[in-house]
Amino acid sequence: MKYCITCGYELNGNDPFCPQCGARAEATPAQQPQNPADTTTWQESQVKMWNDAGGQPPTYQQPPTYQQPPPVSYYSSFQQPTFGQQPAFGQQPGYLDHPVNYEHVQPASHHNDPAVNLVKRNGSSALFITGLILLSLSLLFSIITVVSPKNTLYNSISDIEYQTMDLLDGSFSELFEAIGEDIYTVKAEFRDMFSSLKDIVSELEIAFKVSSFAALLPGILVCIGMWLIYVACSNRRPDAVLNKTGFSIVKGVYIFQFIMQMFIIAVILVVGILLMVFLSSEGESTVGIVIFFIVLITIVPVAVIFILYNTAVFKIIKNMKAIINGGTNNIHMIKFNVVLPVFVFIGAGFSFISLLALLSNLDGVEPVSLLRSLLGFSPGILFCIAYLQFRAQFNLLKNAQKPVQMY
Repeated sequence: MKYCITCGYELNGNDPFCPQCGARAEATPAQQPQNPADTTTWQESQVKMWNDAGGQPPTYQQPPTYQQPPPVSYYSSFQQPTFGQQPAFGQQPGYLDHPVNYEHVQPASHHNDPAVNLVKRNGSSALFITGLILLSLSLLFSIITVVSPKNTLYNSISDIEYQTMDLLDGSFSELFEAIGEDIYTVKAEFRDMFSSLKDIVSELEIAFKVSSFAALLPGILVCIGMWLIYVACSNRRPDAVLNKTGFSIVKGVYIFQFIMQMFIIAVILVVGILLMVFLSSEGESTVGIVIFFIVLITIVPVAVIFILYNTAVFKIIKNMKAIINGGTNNIHMIKFNVVLPVFVFIGAGFSFISLLALLSNLDGVEPVSLLRSLLGFSPGILFCIAYLQFRAQFNLLKNAQKPVQMY
């Protein structure tokens, strides 16, 4: 009697292969049990050996059953996996077939997300911090100017009177002569009006100081929000969540400022209409119409500029929050335009021209006012250069994330 050396199964003498495991029997020598009188099989001896040793015989597990993979739908080829994860089985990496609103998604830790790191890098760059320091200094000089004894409502009205007389002597003189009005009579009426205002404002100086400081509050809050953005972006840890508090403060200030701007424009238009009606009732309908026309052609372009400027600011803040919340996900739905830098550069150009006019005549100019004028347009230029640099880098990242078109 012989046994299979592989599995210990008892073989017949003429079996070329083991019927239990299939191993060849020719190369297997005859294996007799040590005790011929012992009729215990090989399997029983193995079990006995395991039991005597205090162990358990080995158990064999069934092989895993094959599972059919899920069917691949048409839209699965357009699904993009979450950053840092591989696509699920049966799906292909790509873009979502519909945009996802990441504005209200809770921020998560973006481990080395390239889009979030891009925001951090530009939000803590040398350009950004330099512009932030200049903005803080400009606000400081503005506060000093507000509390200055020379900053009174009487002096402000005197400056407005000087500018009005300068306009009447220049571009508006031909306009009044064309409609048959004596320019000297018109200037005398304006002088009487400003003289009456100066007599009234002597009791309103405290209110003027308070209102002047209140006018600086939006700029102060924006500066605080920008500092919070810089502090959040300075944290370069890969697992750090980028705080959005600074962006929320800046957005809230601009919303309030935009509402106030539209309210003031509406009040000016109503006052212009009432003034035109009053002058018409006094027999000066022509003067009333001219004044209302001047107000109209001045206010309407200003309102359009305010709307476009604030809309550009809101769009940039919304896109920044979308990047913070979603990272590179849905990156192709985000687009940064150049509307805001265009307005800032145009405004900086006018500020630079007024600065040149101020430098041409330094008689009676306070050093603080001169420094405030020097710093007035510099922060905006630096912020816009940093924004344009970020926009160029973002577009490169956006193009790199585009999937290959399959035809």
